[in-house]
Parts: sequence; structure tokens; C-alpha cells
Amino acid sequence: FAKRLRVLGRTKGQRYGTIRKAHITTSCRKFDLFGDWFLFRNPKLVYDIFKQNQKAVDELYYNVRATSAENTK
Repeated sequence: FAKRLRVLGRTKGQRYGTIRKAHITTSCRKFDLFGDWFLFRNPKLVYDIFKQNQKAVDELYYNVRATSAENTK
């Protein structure tokens, strides 16, 4: 996301920077939905996400029902 945001900023003549002192708490809803074993049952999906395969990331994030239905089989 940060890389794409930097490119977008360059095309619009805007600066990209990092806020170092801000703290956020991320949501664990996806983890709670899929459970602990999701990562072990889907190593290819995890690999694709770490390799920044945007299609895999979008599938997991936006198509939650289909992804969770596939994993209940």
C-alpha cells in the first residue's frame, strides 16, 4: 500500500512521508473469523500475501464469505 501511495503522490506532485510517532491498534477480526489454523491450511495464500500478490490480498480482504466458505470444507 505504501509503495502504491508513494507512486500516486509522485504523479500528483505531492510528498510521501512516514509518521513515526503515531500509534494504531489494528483489528483482529479477520483472525477471529478464520481461526488459528487458517494460516497452516492455506500456505499458498499466505505466501502470495507476503509476496504482495494484490489479487490474493483483495480476495482475502474483500471476499470474506467465499474465502471462509472454502475453508470450512
